[in-house]
Amino acid sequence: FIQRLMVADGFQGKGYGRFGMEKMLEIFRADGRIKEVGISYEPENEVARKLYASLGFEETGKMIEGEVEAILRLR
Repeated sequence: FIQRLMVADGFQGKGYGRFGMEKMLEIFRADGRIKEVGISYEPENEVARKLYASLGFEETGKMIEGEVEAILRLR
């Protein structure tokens, strides 16, 4: 489970979040022990929702401490 991915205000919208997630997922995919990756985000954060969906994350319908849970199945 990725606890948090944050990009400082002045650097948002420049692709750093996507780059960071793609690099993390590359590492996770190379490790055959990792079957799925989870993340959560605030329900009103449409930018996060779109980013994670574009990377293959699917919302589970569950909430974690008020945040939407999404899972990416690697295997």
